Amino acid sequence: TFSRRWDLLFIAKPELERNQGLAGKSIADLAAETGKNVLDAFLDMVVEEKLETGFEINQTNGDEKAVAQILSSPYTVIGLSDAGAHVVFDAGYGFCTRFLGFWVRDKQIMSLEDAVRKLTFHSATVFGLHAGACCGRA
Repeated sequence: TFSRRWDLLFIAKPELERNQGLAGKSIADLAAETGKNVLDAFLDMVVEEKLETGFEINQTNGDEKAVAQILSSPYTVIGLSDAGAHVVFDAGYGFCTRFLGFWVRDKQIMSLEDAVRKLTFHSATVFGLHAGACCGRA
């Protein structure tokens, strides 16, 4: 669902030559620059470009503070699943290294030990695999 976070809705591909300088700007930025409210700025651009503008929405994935809070939550189980919707694509295969490299090493949102625990023990626990079973001591 749309979160009304106009600062996370970006102009990815303007259609008109005169609007090429808007690429990469958020709708919130566009509204501030034009002195319009965000909905008017968005709709005016869409109408001007005859519905040909490409937009990208990042939702919370583009908000590092929100993602760090989600990843650090004791209630978050880190894993990958799209319920099989994208079985023909190599989507998300680098998540663990991104999590460990960017979020743990670079952003230091948690210790390496806690990160490894989240990637292994927490996920195993969800499936009913307990420490003894995971280590061959069942």
